[in-house]
Amino acid sequence: MLFFAGLRTSLPAWPKTPLATAGLLGLGGVGRLAPLGVMIAITHLLVACDVPPSGLEIATGLLLVAAMPSANTSTAWTRRAGGSLALCVGVVLLTTIASPLVVPYAVALAAGPAASMGAVGVHVAAGVGVVGVAGGVVPMAAGMAAGWLAGARDGVPLGLPGSIGSLTAILALNYLNASRGLPQLLTNAHLLPLLAAAAVGIVLVSAAYAAGGVVARTTGATPQAALALGYAVGMSNTGLAGTLANEAFAEPAMILYPIVLCTLAQHVMAALIDARWGRMNPVAESVSRTTAR
Repeated sequence: MLFFAGLRTSLPAWPKTPLATAGLLGLGGVGRLAPLGVMIAITHLLVACDVPPSGLEIATGLLLVAAMPSANTSTAWTRRAGGSLALCVGVVLLTTIASPLVVPYAVALAAGPAASMGAVGVHVAAGVGVVGVAGGVVPMAAGMAAGWLAGARDGVPLGLPGSIGSLTAILALNYLNASRGLPQLLTNAHLLPLLAAAAVGIVLVSAAYAAGGVVARTTGATPQAALALGYAVGMSNTGLAGTLANEAFAEPAMILYPIVLCTLAQHVMAALIDARWGRMNPVAESVSRTTAR
């Protein structure tokens, strides 16, 4: 999936203002971490309020979502909407490379006060972070290089088959992660915790997209850069979060539930952004025509 995403992206052109672009990259990375700080504070607050274990498990799942790097699928949404692909790819790669440090640190901060985090070893989180780098950066870079060598400076238009293949891969990944824990919810979970997880998950995803918007607005970014920041900052690599939950917890059902909800929510919001602002972008129309061919 990531190789074909890179093939569709190709190597982005070097920006004319490298210093300004580097500043946007850095602020985009900071924006991706903003929801993480909020979730760590919420986790501490829940422990202080002595909430039931299910509440801590939901908070754990949301914290893992917030700690993840930018989603690789944000590049596809950015390309579709006509955003700055170079900026989006840069934020994705930057946050992915930093994940072996960020993810264990976030887990360590939350593991102290939260009993539900005790089963999460920092070494497991670090290992998943390294896997994220190897499994994310390498195939995407290989796909971009292949497209560049083929002479497709704007990416290889894979058309409808490529879109269907990418969608199938995303659905399969989320199904495999969810199938290991979510069936337990049918017999063990209560309605109120599930509704709470859904509500907080939507708020978390909304906050992440809002952080991208704040970065774009405060820096006076162009519409293309604003779209890229919105997608790169707003979309978390929930597939990696699901892998970590499955590997680190013996009973991951309530932890996986908010992760799956966030996956759905961030793609729905991505579609809403595309429908509202992507169509207003003059670059988007030409990209859509190229993708359709």
